[in-house]
Amino acid sequence: MINWEANEHLRTQNLEKKLLSISKHIYKKLHSFDPILRHSGELSGAEQPQFDDSNWDRFSVGQSWGGRDVICWFRMPFQAPEDMPRGKLAAIIQPGKRFFFKAAEGGDLREYELLIYLDGQPLQSVDVRRNEIPLWDKVLPGETHLLAIEAFSGLETHQHQFEQADLVLINEDVEDFYYNVKIALDTMNAIGADHADNSRLFSLLEKTLLMVDFLSEGEPPFYKSIANANEYLRSELYASLPSQNDRPSIDSVGHAHLDIAWMWQTKHSKRKAARTCANAVRLMDLYPDYHFLQSQSLLYKYIEELHPSLFARMKEKIASGQWEVTGGMWVEPDCNLPNGESLVRQFLFGKRYFQKKFGADVQVVWLPDGFGFCYSLPQIIKKSGMNYFMTTKLSWSQFTKIPYDTFYWQGLDGTKILTHMITTPDSRGWNDYSVDLNPVNIKNCWDNYHQKTENREVLLSFGWGDGGGGPTREMQENAKRLPYFTSLPSHRQGQAETFFADLEKRSQKMPVWNDELYLQFHRGCYTSQAGIKRNNRQSEILYHNAELFAAIAFLQTGSYPQDELNKGWEMILLNQFHDILPGSSIPEVYRDSEKEYREIKRIGSMVLDNAVQNIVSGGEQNDKNSLIILNSLSWQRDDVVLIDLPQQSGDFEIVDEANRPAPVQILAGEKKAAVYVRDIPAMGYRTCTIQEKQSKSFHSDLHISTRLMENQFFTIELDENGRITSIYDKRYDREIIEKGQAGNVLQIFEDR
Repeated sequence: MINWEANEHLRTQNLEKKLLSISKHIYKKLHSFDPILRHSGELSGAEQPQFDDSNWDRFSVGQSWGGRDVICWFRMPFQAPEDMPRGKLAAIIQPGKRFFFKAAEGGDLREYELLIYLDGQPLQSVDVRRNEIPLWDKVLPGETHLLAIEAFSGLETHQHQFEQADLVLINEDVEDFYYNVKIALDTMNAIGADHADNSRLFSLLEKTLLMVDFLSEGEPPFYKSIANANEYLRSELYASLPSQNDRPSIDSVGHAHLDIAWMWQTKHSKRKAARTCANAVRLMDLYPDYHFLQSQSLLYKYIEELHPSLFARMKEKIASGQWEVTGGMWVEPDCNLPNGESLVRQFLFGKRYFQKKFGADVQVVWLPDGFGFCYSLPQIIKKSGMNYFMTTKLSWSQFTKIPYDTFYWQGLDGTKILTHMITTPDSRGWNDYSVDLNPVNIKNCWDNYHQKTENREVLLSFGWGDGGGGPTREMQENAKRLPYFTSLPSHRQGQAETFFADLEKRSQKMPVWNDELYLQFHRGCYTSQAGIKRNNRQSEILYHNAELFAAIAFLQTGSYPQDELNKGWEMILLNQFHDILPGSSIPEVYRDSEKEYREIKRIGSMVLDNAVQNIVSGGEQNDKNSLIILNSLSWQRDDVVLIDLPQQSGDFEIVDEANRPAPVQILAGEKKAAVYVRDIPAMGYRTCTIQEKQSKSFHSDLHISTRLMENQFFTIELDENGRITSIYDKRYDREIIEKGQAGNVLQIFEDR
């Protein structure tokens, strides 16, 4: 009996082996780079052609470099051949081990990462996902140029062995044939053996590959047969562009999710941003239909400050529409721990930067990796001038799944925001924002979508991320070919904002989710790294107070410390990033954070102290016997304040403007007193006077001992562990705590 399934598998393996053989003939080596010069350590200006490298070490392929968190520089001068054969000029740089990934795998780039400069200008990166450097549009025959490489070793401890550094020619016929065969083979794997189109593609590929003269591999007859086979395959696959209207549609946008800190520190992200943005600009030069999206204003500021020429190229691509700025926030923050004012500032600082630098009024809140979102966020989004929300990670919830992928998210006040969740599953079955652009992911993005009857157009974000990097040239080669495969959803590249604007026109019947968006995953983040959570809240309170009283002082001085406050706020917002504040980063990130919070608090305290001094010195209350009590809250309050004991000897009292004495308690063993002040105005201050005692002493019936507290209302008893074992209410003559029980027992419940 014939096992047709096994036979089919063997036939597919045969196609894959032939494709692998073809791939080995895409590149033809012209010559190795020689000399290669190396310097270990950071340098300024080493990318420039005129830089003096006379004392650098000679380096050759096969030698090792790196270690943990090491920067090395390499310089490779070269000349393109005068009589260059037909083909596209490129360089292959393989600085370490080659990595092979499955189609559904993401990647966070923890290994080597290189920024390639051509004649002093950032060109692109080399990393575990890419080793080819296209030069065909940059270098003419006979010209002399310089490749300079800033190489980051990664955060592992091992050394890297440099495997390859060659100038090569790309055989255009072989390359085109390879991608045509590969996407047809990938489509077969995506749709499965039972699909009607599978056998057609199978037969077509078998017939096409039989046309290749593998017996003459590497010789002229081999290359001629590939050209003929490719011409035939193209005529069968791409004779005419099929209608895109009768199929569900995938709108894709290139993206590179870049964690400001996570398994690396912020200092590494500055370099990651440069490599990622250089890749995006380079692909746009090579592929005019390519669209790329990047969020987080802080990343743009890094490029503006560290790589102004690259920033200028980015501005050109933004103006042309290929590059989409989005997100509207300073970073992609955690949206549960920061207070409301911080979330407002994320939008204020983010949108203001985009408007100032690019004239862009972004509309899409882009938070693919957030650990859940608070119930008040829709109102903040809408009042920040934004209308759409994209996220992904909620599909990771362990127990309760959000039942929709496209819906209106309603906040506490009734505000509704159109929301769409990307539905491309990774190898774990979790929806992902950092995926390859290939037939498998195109099909799975649609198959995984829940609301096929309400909506037939969904969004896919492609490109390697977490540690940046973004889309590759291979993804763009796929993008050119995907629309021709009718067994897949139709595909087009575009902008997220355009996708949402079109979605809004079809959204009348979309369901409403009226609750927070809670991720039942990563829950331990909210109880880890307590220090940064304390620092965040202290800083939020400090900057509220500093701004309030600086504004009051402005009425007297006419000056306001805006630059200082903005500097502090930018650091606060940075540390609210969704892998920093929740506590999910490496220990070095929190050591950096401690230093930044010291600076945050220094700035905030300086502004607050100066403001208070200006308020005090500018009014009638400038008297050594005056006590200024400031209230930073938005309601009138009575409260206890702690003051240093006055210098004068003898008994004293403190009275307010109405000459009402305030209760004062001298703290035993300290040179301080607690004062109970009444009627402190909202967001204002009250002036009290310290004077010789004239009124009677206050009497308190409060008695406190080690395990007992008593006043005219209650008697409270504690056990040796500090638990409340008795609360006796004197007014109603009753015991509140049941005998044998305690009133403040800590309990633990499973969070589901």
